[in-house]
Amino acid sequence: MKPYNKTKDKKGEKGNLIRAEVLLKPFINKMGKKSGHSEFYVRRSIQDYFIKFCESAVTRENIEEAIKEKGNYLSLEIEIKQGEWDRSPQSRVGSYIIIHRIL
Repeated sequence: MKPYNKTKDKKGEKGNLIRAEVLLKPFINKMGKKSGHSEFYVRRSIQDYFIKFCESAVTRENIEEAIKEKGNYLSLEIEIKQGEWDRSPQSRVGSYIIIHRIL
């Protein structure tokens, strides 16, 4: 039995209010190799969205603490954006999430 049932997103002050699974996944470079570094993603339906912390109002440490306290399913206020995930030779582009707050 899954601990989460998808419900329709509600509007918050700055974004959508959601309840979703937050995952830690290994960073895989463009050559398909794992780097030893891990990144957080939010699972929404069939897609996992990269969390871009440099634009978010919460930090990686905030997410880690929330997961320790509440488990991997968190209530969040988020915004889905399009663009560069990072600025490096390995720069990835596409949809990503910024988190305004953990509820």
